Amino acid sequence: MMSNEELELRDNKDNTAFSLAVATGAVEAAQIMLRRNINLATIRGGERMTPLYMAALFGRFEMSSGLYSIMEESFQEKDRIGIFFTFINTGLYEISLKMVEEDTSLAIARDKDNKTALHLLAQTPSAFDNQSPKGWSKLIKSRLQFRFQRNLKQAKALELVRCLWRYVLDLGDEEVMDLIHYPSELLFDATKLGNFVFLAELISSYPDLLWETDRRNRSIIHIAVLNRHANIFNLIHEIGSIKDILATFEDDEDNNILHLAAKLPPPERLNTVSGAALQMQQELLWFEVCTSYFLSVYILQLYMVAIIIKIF
Repeated sequence: MMSNEELELRDNKDNTAFSLAVATGAVEAAQIMLRRNINLATIRGGERMTPLYMAALFGRFEMSSGLYSIMEESFQEKDRIGIFFTFINTGLYEISLKMVEEDTSLAIARDKDNKTALHLLAQTPSAFDNQSPKGWSKLIKSRLQFRFQRNLKQAKALELVRCLWRYVLDLGDEEVMDLIHYPSELLFDATKLGNFVFLAELISSYPDLLWETDRRNRSIIHIAVLNRHANIFNLIHEIGSIKDILATFEDDEDNNILHLAAKLPPPERLNTVSGAALQMQQELLWFEVCTSYFLSVYILQLYMVAIIIKIF
């Protein structure tokens, strides 16, 4: 049996046996070694990585959770932020959530690319169940019940977004706007990728976000049409009269919603159905829906103008 000192020996890449057990997810072996020598949890391996960082990097939830409970009191600030973003990048949202609840400053912390946790989650639609429900009212109901989440991981991802957003909103309007626009416009990142669950969570508690436009003066509904995301289009369509105003917006090239519906979507969106005939059918349907929507707005505007003229 190896002595405590021998357990601290390193290989030619500077890793201990414990670090390798952590990286490979050998929980039982790691637990045995850790009971023998608790210092193993703090010994950095290759690239100066801590065992916790290695566990997070490889997405080992059980290992990460156990090591975090041991290490959380001794984190340096740089290590804490790095571990937090690694947990998010590898889908360990439950531990990320625990970290934010213990240290709210992480809600506005930025990674090496200046992205916040919300930016990362906006760009990760796979973290959420974006297949259902189909409408705003159903989504709001589901927010309260978590029933539309297919598994605990997705539930924790949404809970993490909710927690982060709550702390961000405490900053005040100007700081909120600065955060969501830099280094990228996270609302439009989420819209382009069809991350409607993420969007609904933010918009439900801050409806003024619907008025936001990107650098080309396109609103969320314009980006949804351009990228053929029916779920997001339906969400905005259900929110009331504000959608009628948004429909009149034109981008920096004077394109309205109909112009964008007439453009070909990005290849990855066009290829969601196979075959030219089905693709054409899908595109015609999109244009038909947008035409109906746009004309209803136009008719409403004419009606309002007629009323105003009649009054005055």
